[in-house]
Amino acid sequence: MGQRMTKARAPCQKPKGGGKTDENPKKPVLTKPIKEYTAMHDALTGLADKTKEKYIDVMTKFCEFVGKNPDQILAERKEHERSRDERVKRTYERKIVEFYEYLKTTYNGREGKPLGESSAYISVGVVRGFFSRNYCKTVFRRGDLRAPETKSLDITPTIGEIKEIHDAADIRDKAIIIFDLQTGMAPIDIVNLKRADIERVLKRALESDEFPQPLGWLQRRKSRMEFHPFLFRDSAVALKLYLQNRKDDSPYLFVDRSGRPFSERNVNDIFTKAAERARIEVPEGKRLRVYCLRSVFETQMGNAGMPQTWIDMMMGHKVGGSRGKYTKPPEADWLEKARKAEQFISISRVRSMDVLREKIDQARTGDALEWFLIMEKERGVEATKEACKAYLILRPMIEYGDGELMPSQYVMAQAAEEYLALRKQRGRRKFTIRRA
Repeated sequence: MGQRMTKARAPCQKPKGGGKTDENPKKPVLTKPIKEYTAMHDALTGLADKTKEKYIDVMTKFCEFVGKNPDQILAERKEHERSRDERVKRTYERKIVEFYEYLKTTYNGREGKPLGESSAYISVGVVRGFFSRNYCKTVFRRGDLRAPETKSLDITPTIGEIKEIHDAADIRDKAIIIFDLQTGMAPIDIVNLKRADIERVLKRALESDEFPQPLGWLQRRKSRMEFHPFLFRDSAVALKLYLQNRKDDSPYLFVDRSGRPFSERNVNDIFTKAAERARIEVPEGKRLRVYCLRSVFETQMGNAGMPQTWIDMMMGHKVGGSRGKYTKPPEADWLEKARKAEQFISISRVRSMDVLREKIDQARTGDALEWFLIMEKERGVEATKEACKAYLILRPMIEYGDGELMPSQYVMAQAAEEYLALRKQRGRRKFTIRRA
């Protein structure tokens, strides 16, 4: 009988049992936690916890994209900067642009799709921040990184609408809503307030019956910027009632019914659910959230004649240039300005007729906006824009007193402003008219 011949297995043939055949697997880019690299440690120093998380997440993606760890990236960047060839010197600028395009087109994110333009642009800002915090400035040519057009999704409620939302809430939630409105605080700062600190100011205010009372210099949770809010009468009345009904001994000012401190999301849910109960109409594609109260506060303080730098310090905004050192006002002057501004953020002074008047004016503005849309259809966009601009030129000359409906010319000017704002929305031909 002939011998049985066996065929030798080729080296590249996959062995039985499903074993791996890749003798040179790709080495991981990061051989230790990314924050342990020297370059990342320097970049993260001094940042808030939430910002650190964003830096770590984005820089992990960027390291994987370029195939180097943070220390290697920084060393290579510094070597490139010594080159006389501008193209070599700007190698990482090109990589950042490529990373931007990758995030928008190829990256498989949490939802199984690439990032939106705004999210990708924010991520690129983190990478640029990594270089700048390591003293390596990035320089781009015009057009390399265009900031995306931003569209505000938030609507700004009127004081009358805020009163309706407030009235639809329970005792605790009333206190949160009015306190947020009258301090202009971000939700993250509100949930971290300590009960004892506020009770001290509240007691002094109620005993003296003098409002507003300064809450002193506080520090924002995210940016670490100092800010200086005030306690107004409406807030004091709501806080007194809320604290009288508290049964827990939690050190935090605002807590749930089990005595646990709130999160930002909890505060937003309280506001949006109260708005739903009050039947506040929100246009399609827009949103009403508790952060809108911060916008209302800034707008109303400006309407009351408060200097913008003072408003910035009340809200914890960065005061540009050297102004921050020299514009802190005397406390007495600040109190006087705040006292005069109180009526602009007070809901106790909003009467039922005022709310009704606001709704009538909103309805009239909606009708005028419909008229502009009809005009656009009949006469074209450009002719309608010119008509709107004419109304806006006339608006400063139109006056009307408190307790009166807006004059027709002013209504048309309001609608013209809304039309032009809607027309700016890129690629949108349909408009949703907000109705009272």
